[in-house]
Formats: sequence, C-alpha cells, structure tokens
Amino acid sequence: MKFLENIHQKIGFTKNESIIILFLVVTLLLGIVAKLFLYDSLPPKKSFDYAEEERQFEELSANEALDTVAEIASVEMQKTTQGKINVNTATLEQLMQLPGIGKSVAQRILDYRMENTKIHSIEELLEIKGIGQRKFEKLKPLVEVNE
Repeated sequence: MKFLENIHQKIGFTKNESIIILFLVVTLLLGIVAKLFLYDSLPPKKSFDYAEEERQFEELSANEALDTVAEIASVEMQKTTQGKINVNTATLEQLMQLPGIGKSVAQRILDYRMENTKIHSIEELLEIKGIGQRKFEKLKPLVEVNE
C-alpha cells in the first residue's frame, strides 16, 4: 500500500482513484497476457464459404424477377397483339393471367358465367366476389364481353 500512497501523492489522485487506475492497468495487462498466450494456442475457427448459397439466392431472385416481367409482358402482349380477353370464352388459365385474378376468382368468374349463361356486360364482373372497384378498373381495358 505504500506504493499506492506514493502514487497518489506524486500525481495528485485520491486513494480511491489510484486503486481504480491500478485495477484498470492490471486488467489491461491480464488481457494482453491472455491474448498472447491463451488465444494463440486455440485451434483456428473454421470459416464457411457462402458462395454456393449466394449463387442459389441470386439465381432464385433472378427467376422471380423474370416471372414478374414475363407476367407483365404477357398482359401487355394480350392488349396489343391478341386484343382483349373475352370473359365469355376464356379458360381458367386465361383468366388467371389477368392482374389480380387468382385461381379462386377465375373459378368464380367461370361459375358466374355458367349460372347466368353468359356475362352480358363488363360491369357484371363487379357482382363476382373478389372483384372490387379497384380491381375492376385494372381489368376493364383488358377484357371484353362478346358472344
């Protein structure tokens, strides 16, 4: 303790401050010793190569983006080259190509068409569960009602 008293007299620290500084210095020295002697003797950690997982992720992401682009392109092609989809003659698959129309809504359109012999106007689509005003506005330029 004589050592601590000499330090706090020369530097001007109180006894408690000198104890804290000594504790920090000893902790630092123990950390350095542990790093030099203990951690260097441990076997190195195995690193994992994520290249294959990254490649698979990129491939799946690209495929999903292509699917979305393909869907948009097919709807655009229908509008420009083939004209509109006739809801009175369209198949389940053709109806499912329309934006926002899944298998269940497409089946409801077919069921409605069967129950009512045919769809007389595009506005009748609003009577089908799953087709609201917003979805109808998206469908309106893509569909037609011909006999």
